[in-house]
Order: sequence, then C-alpha cells, then structure tokens
Amino acid sequence: MKLLYRLMRAKYRSSALAYLRAPAEEKRLLALIRANESSRYGRRYDFHRIHSVADFQRLVPIVGYDDISPWVEQIRQGESKVLTAQPVRLLEPTGGSSGRHKWIPYTKELQDQFRRSIEAWLYDIYTSYPGVAGGRSYWLITPPLTNDDAESAVRLGFEDDSAYLGSLGSRVMSQLMVQSRLTPLMSTLDFYRETLRALLEAADLRLISVWNPSLLLGLLAELAKDPEAVLKLVSPRRRQAIRRAVYRGDLTAVWPQLRLISAWADGSAKMSAEALRERFPEVHFQPKGLLSTEAIVSFPTRESLAHGGMLPAYHSTFLEFRQAQAIYRLADIKEGEEYEIILTTGGGFYRYATGDIVRVTGRLRGIGLLRFVGRAKTVDLAGEKMSEGFVDRLLADRPGFFLLAPSGDGYTLYTDRPIDRRRVEEMLSENFHYRLARRLGQLRPVRVWLIRGDAREQYLKNCLRNGQKLGDIKPTRLSGRDDFQFEGDFYD
Repeated sequence: MKLLYRLMRAKYRSSALAYLRAPAEEKRLLALIRANESSRYGRRYDFHRIHSVADFQRLVPIVGYDDISPWVEQIRQGESKVLTAQPVRLLEPTGGSSGRHKWIPYTKELQDQFRRSIEAWLYDIYTSYPGVAGGRSYWLITPPLTNDDAESAVRLGFEDDSAYLGSLGSRVMSQLMVQSRLTPLMSTLDFYRETLRALLEAADLRLISVWNPSLLLGLLAELAKDPEAVLKLVSPRRRQAIRRAVYRGDLTAVWPQLRLISAWADGSAKMSAEALRERFPEVHFQPKGLLSTEAIVSFPTRESLAHGGMLPAYHSTFLEFRQAQAIYRLADIKEGEEYEIILTTGGGFYRYATGDIVRVTGRLRGIGLLRFVGRAKTVDLAGEKMSEGFVDRLLADRPGFFLLAPSGDGYTLYTDRPIDRRRVEEMLSENFHYRLARRLGQLRPVRVWLIRGDAREQYLKNCLRNGQKLGDIKPTRLSGRDDFQFEGDFYD
C-alpha cells in the first residue's frame, strides 16, 4: 500500500506544481475555443472570430441550464459535434432542489480538467497530512443511477465517483478506498448500514471524504440508534474488536488511525461541520472547495487555507465573476467582495451561470482565494425576493437544523430547536420587501414547525423522495419547495 501512495504522489506532483505557476487563462480559453470551432455551438456563436477574452465575452452569451438543455437533448439523441468537437463519453446526472435531472456532457477534455485539479488537491493532502498515507480512505459513493426514466443514445452516468480521475486514477484509488456494496434500488436505511459496515471493517481508515457533513452525522446517528443491526454485518473478528467501543460511542477507538476528514464547511454546512469536528476532536478537518458535476471551481490546500480560502481551479476551468451587471476576471476580483461564478469547461458549457456565490477571502501569490457563500437563488411569493444568503446570515450563529420554505401564502421555518415565532418574524422583517408584503397583507405571519426526531435524516428523505441523488443533496436554509414533510407540529 505504501508503494501505491508513492506512485500516486509521483503521478500527481506535476498537477500540483502547475498551480505554483501564474494562471494562463486566456491561452487555455483560446485553445478550448479553437478545438471546438467545428461544433454546432461554435458555429452558432462564431468561435472562429474569437481571438481574445474580450471577443469571447462579446460574442458568447451567458447562459443557464434551460438555455443549454436543447443542445444536451441533441446529444442524448445521438447527434455528434453539438457542444464540443470531441465526442461525449457520457451524460452525468445532477439534480437541483426541483428534483429534475440536469444532464452534464462529459468529454475527455472535461475529465482531464477535473483530474488536473483533483490530483493537485490529493497531492497536497498526502504531503501536508503525511499520516493519511499508509491506510485506506473512504470516499462517499452514492448508489449508481438506475436510468429507468431516461432514454439516451449516450451512456448515462459514471459507474462510481472515482471515475472522475480517469481510468488509471480510478484503478489506483480503488486499491486505497474502503469498498462498499451499493446497489441502485437499495433503501436509505440499507445504504446507511452498508456504508457503516464498510467503514467499521476498515481498521486502517486514515481519511474520510464526504460532501455533506450532515450525511456523516446521519451515519453516526444510525450507528448509535441500532449498533447491533450494523455490527452483525461486520466480520466476526473485527466485530469482537470494536463492539465495546461502538456501544460507548468511542470513535477514536473504532478508527485509531483516522487522520483527516474532508467535508463542506461553508454556507449552510457550517453548523454541521462544527458538529462533526466535535465528534472527532483529534482528527484534522479540511473544508472542501467548490466542486459540482459541471466543473471544479476551487479546492483547498494547506497553504491556501492558511491565507484565508480556497485556490481557484484556474488550470482546469475558465472562471468569470459576476457582480450585478459587471463581469470580472480572476485578476480583477477584490478581497471582501462577493461574486456569482460563471464558468467555461471542456464539456461544452460556455459562460455558464452556476448560481453559486463566492466571497474573496484572501490572496495567495496575487491570486484571490474563494469561500462559498451560498446560492444566488431567491424565493419570491409577493416581491420579497428572499435569498439564501440573507436567511443564512440571520441563522448563522444558531445551532441546529433550520429550513425556511414557502407554504401557502407565507413561509414556514422547519427546525429542531424551539425558537420564538415572533423573533423569526422580526428577523425576516429585516428584508424591506418582506416587511412591506406583510404590512399590505400579501403574506401571512411566518410559522414555526418544531421537528420531532432526526431533522437531518428527515431532510435527506424528503430530498430523495423528490428525486435527488445523495451526492447532489447540499445543505441549505432556504428552499422554494412547498412539499416538505417532517414529523412534529407547529410551535408557538
């Protein structure tokens, strides 16, 4: 196993060293444009006339997924050279809060873009946290897609998440990963127990990497709720070695070699990340960067975190930053300011507005460092335009689960902590347009629903019932959905 780690470090070193060099954004962008001039999208937007970033911004519009989806549908029907000249290897699904799948085209170039930054991140992990090498790692793998609802001439979905690294990287990582036996139709409970079985079997576990910290908290809660149901799935020798520690909740004794946990820690994930730190006080915690199915935007290194944020993935993704109506490049963003990410990738998404808001929180070698703030989405019942950032700021210092969602002609705050409804109304009234809508009788007073039982687990079940994949479920304190079902009752 140590030999595998040495081979991996050697392979990933060049990707890491690239980030010590100055960004060559325009050069990379123009190479991408030249490569895709012959695509239908390239012909539609005159790629042959693009010779600078200014040309690119003048000729190519900023788009959302609804603008791109007709082009993606052509790819699903088997047509070639639609968004890219390179063939599309597969369409990877990602789900928003609406539950409707978005299909992301994956080409060799897009996989290479992911690989370059993921390799740089992994190299930093294995050099900055040397205790991680020598044992196995757990990377959250969600059950594979069934594809029952989708017809396509192109393959749908990766077999597992390690495929982002390409065939060689996937083979290497498979030797170092905790292996779980997940199936497309397994229930949430079966997913939890099979994942826990795989984790408990790994006496040499060194690294846990999950997206949503509340998912790992949910796994630990399931273990505490019914330890015997999980332990009976574990091999007899290992079960005997850890039974007492599991019943005591002594996680250090269960995984004495665990050195690092990587998970989201920004925006609405902050409280769950802090709760996770409390459960593993002796383990290093590394916040994740901004990575979506569409592209990698930023990733952490020990050096970037020491300077206040995440390193932009400028060797992978061409990044633009939108603030109001102005568009900025990486060199022009200012510390303390917030921007929406606009990205261009080798998968054929050109000037794609992600809806992700980042704040510039520091600088490293003259490059702005980023932290995720939240989504640009708003919920609007009567002109109040309630934003996730606003709600997150109101509740940032409060422990527990909070989710604000519309219900009928007003809002309901779902929470597992008692909170005075009048205080919630006061906080929401800091939004002038909410206050005005209340005064005009357009919105009823906010209601508080006190959740009984495990709020995070019930939230995950709501999202899964709505068609989302586990890996797509992100922490949020604001949703536009009006069909949440939680155990409990209204609290006054």
